[in-house]
Amino acid sequence: MRARVITALSSALLIGTASTTVEARLRSLTTRSMSRQVLADKIRGGWAGQMIGVSYGAPTEFRSNGRIFDGVIAWSPENVSNAILQDDLYVEMTFTEVMDRVGLDATSEEYGEAFRNSKYNLWHANAG
Repeated sequence: MRARVITALSSALLIGTASTTVEARLRSLTTRSMSRQVLADKIRGGWAGQMIGVSYGAPTEFRSNGRIFDGVIAWSPENVSNAILQDDLYVEMTFTEVMDRVGLDATSEEYGEAFRNSKYNLWHANAG
C-alpha cells in the first residue's frame, strides 16, 4: 500500500512539474524580430556551416556503414570547393530557389515540380 501511495505521489509530482514546465515555456514564447541584415547573416552562416560539414564528412561517406567512424579526417578549408557537387547541398538549392521565386507560401506541388524538373543526378536515398 505504501508503495502505491509513493508511486501515486511521485506521478502527481511529475505531472505537476511537467505541466508547470510546459506552461512556463508557453508563457516565455514571444514574437521576435530581426533586421534583414541579421537574418541574411544567419542564413549565410547556416549555409557555410552545412557546406563545411558536408565537405568534412564526404571522404568517409559509405565507409563506416553500421559503425561509428573514429578515425581522423584530414580536412582543410580548400575542401569546401567541392561542396557544390554534393547532393546534400544542391538538392536543397532546388527548394531554396522555389522560396526565392514564389515566397514562403509556396505549395508542396511547386516544390515537387521544381524537384521533378531538376537536371542533376540523384543518389541513393534521393533516387526513390
